[in-house]
Amino acid sequence: MDDAPSLTATGASANIALVLDSKGTEGANCRGKSSGVGQSVGYVGEQVSSEVLSASATNINSATSTNLTSISVTAGNWLITGNISFLGSLANITQANVWISTASASIPDFALRSGMTTAAIGVLSLVARQLTIRVTSTTTVYLTGNVTLASGTATQCGTITATRI
Repeated sequence: MDDAPSLTATGASANIALVLDSKGTEGANCRGKSSGVGQSVGYVGEQVSSEVLSASATNINSATSTNLTSISVTAGNWLITGNISFLGSLANITQANVWISTASASIPDFALRSGMTTAAIGVLSLVARQLTIRVTSTTTVYLTGNVTLASGTATQCGTITATRI
């Protein structure tokens, strides 16, 4: 891309805005990368993720909010998604909740989490409610689960992904 044209904002201030605008209703289109290479750090489209595969699933105690994994995002706007699968030692899972939060293992309001109550089953997978955050400094974001067991034990595995928007 050495020969690609460049559009740069210059000036004396350290905080110069560059606005790409258009007239009418068509908007300004920005082409994304098509090379198959991820977006660079600090640019729209950058992704940060963490996954815990089923072979590395972690223990979770009944009725205890437990962080599965976390990621660190830098200053900016982020869209964060995640999922958790709960794997019971028997058909023993009766209720489960998952959520994404900047608070460690702290169960949020019902409106901010995904959950399910069921007859006892052995495997339950839930998609966490997507979260959009705006942060001014590096922030830890947690993917957390909470499960109720009729008996036995359970583990959890899943993925959290943040995309800079």
